[in-house]
Amino acid sequence: MGLLDRQFEIKGEATFAGESLITMSADARRQLRGGRITMVLQNPMTAFDPLYKMGEQMAQTFEVHTNWSAAEIRDESIALLKAMRIHDPEEVLKKYPHQLSGGMLQRVMIGLAVKLKPELIICDEPTTAIDSISRHAIMHTFLEIKRRLGVAMIFISHDIGVLNMIADRMVVMKSSAWWKREHQTTS
Repeated sequence: MGLLDRQFEIKGEATFAGESLITMSADARRQLRGGRITMVLQNPMTAFDPLYKMGEQMAQTFEVHTNWSAAEIRDESIALLKAMRIHDPEEVLKKYPHQLSGGMLQRVMIGLAVKLKPELIICDEPTTAIDSISRHAIMHTFLEIKRRLGVAMIFISHDIGVLNMIADRMVVMKSSAWWKREHQTTS
């Protein structure tokens, strides 16, 4: 999705709707990201900018990807927080990310991803940095999204239990050069 800096070499093939994501221009990929493809990142505590209040960050996302007025953005932000079972949404919009729990931040990120009505949501370790109670609630949120919206989701996780709750199919990746190097036996 173009999130890695230039020092990383990307090989292989990745296509979406018949288009190569690898050879796509950065501008075209930026248009795709947040529109047709959204993401829920691994660490909710670092996914949001600590210098801006939650309402400002949510508004910025909606300004880029919708044609809503400022009033509509505020209404939709409040509706999103309510839908994600976050209490006192008006107050949450005034808070900075560090003033919210990891579970709340993760639900905000999931809500933003869903609100943009994507065709695909990429979930990169979406439950890693949160406690087990929040993990369970978040997975039930994903199950509800899957059931109600039918949006395609790719989960990247080391937690087979989490994947078992949501996955229709699983691919296990273990044959990398790093894996072989780290797990070879010596005589």
